[in-house]
Amino acid sequence: MKYILFLIIVSVNLLCSAQNNEFIKCYDTDISVIDTDVDIFMPEGFSPLNTPGSDILIVNPDYKPRNAISSEQRVISLHPVVLESADKECALLYPTLSLRIQCLDNIPTREIQAIAENEDLDVSGNIRMISLDDMTEWCNADTAFIYELKLPKPYIGKYRNCIGVYLRKYAHPAALIKVMITDNGLKNKDHYLKALLNSIHYGDNITTEAKKWVKILQEFKTSDNK
Repeated sequence: MKYILFLIIVSVNLLCSAQNNEFIKCYDTDISVIDTDVDIFMPEGFSPLNTPGSDILIVNPDYKPRNAISSEQRVISLHPVVLESADKECALLYPTLSLRIQCLDNIPTREIQAIAENEDLDVSGNIRMISLDDMTEWCNADTAFIYELKLPKPYIGKYRNCIGVYLRKYAHPAALIKVMITDNGLKNKDHYLKALLNSIHYGDNITTEAKKWVKILQEFKTSDNK
């Protein structure tokens, strides 16, 4: 009996280790995970998707942004870890987490405008901001922004519907995450969104390293505005 219990414990530890190894790709290699203070957990019913090109979401392949420096430039988001649901109706896209990136405020607007192919479009009504006294259901972030996209060309050939979630917390990495859903899976979109939100948790620690990057980014912003 003790041997069987030992095997169960070892199996659980190996599973957790494998999950942690999968998500380690999300963290800035120059900054410790402890200083980052954001945890990611493998949601139940999902497994890694390693389809070539799945780490890049091209919002609108046919639209070149106004400030493009080459004819090939497009509005994209990078996602080092992608998970797919067992029913193959949803993919969860996880971002790079870095204390060097603590603000991505313009990205939701930029993505919605790229879909519309109009960078003068007022999209304020398309982005819902959530800032509650209790943000437990929103990964314990300070603020969350949520918006939806209908991609003109489906991600990896099958996912046309996108729920974008932008998370922000003081002295922590900003996170731009995505829920990609097939047309058939739209009826379960709340379930998929909850699975994503339950898999990410912001801590409440502000380390010396985090304070350092808050100061660096503030100084950079100040000098850039002069």
